[in-house]
Amino acid sequence: GQVAEKTKELRLIEAQMMDMKNKHRQELDENIGKKCKEHQRLLNELNALKINIDAKNRTIQHNEAEIKSLEEKMQRLREKWHEENAKAFEFAQSDTCPTCGQALPEEQIEAAREKALADFNKSKAEKLESINADGKRLKEMKTSLEEKLEIMGREIEKAKAELAELEQKESVIKTEIDNIVQGAEPVETTPEYVRLQKQHEE
Repeated sequence: GQVAEKTKELRLIEAQMMDMKNKHRQELDENIGKKCKEHQRLLNELNALKINIDAKNRTIQHNEAEIKSLEEKMQRLREKWHEENAKAFEFAQSDTCPTCGQALPEEQIEAAREKALADFNKSKAEKLESINADGKRLKEMKTSLEEKLEIMGREIEKAKAELAELEQKESVIKTEIDNIVQGAEPVETTPEYVRLQKQHEE
């Protein structure tokens, strides 16, 4: 009867010791689990930020190429404008009638010259105006792209600062997880467990 009583006590102590071990493991797992979740969340944020920065860098490269292309187009327009502006009026009118071969009156030749000059001036003005309008449009596009570049540059600087901050946090959490794992006091050394073990041995 006494042996049965003691065996029952032993089983009870063993159950308590097992329970302590389980609780200890569970607490440790929970602590590590919380930190691991936080660590994963930070890693996700880091990845999202890196993707965002890469996308912005690609956009910047694209915009810079676009600006260069616009500048080249504007240069070609300037050359075209000077070329058009330098054109001089030329009038080549025969002073004889092509049909009957008689000499044309002076006023008729002068009227034809005046009309040709007016047409030339009108055409030249229209071409120069068209080139100016194209140039203005390209300049506006270039200014808009430059403003976007400036904004994006600031956004990238901000994102890089955030990235550095997150990387530091991530490193701290990693260290905390390592410390929890390494510094976890084994359940066998806790006073309550030691007392139960002594009782068990006795």
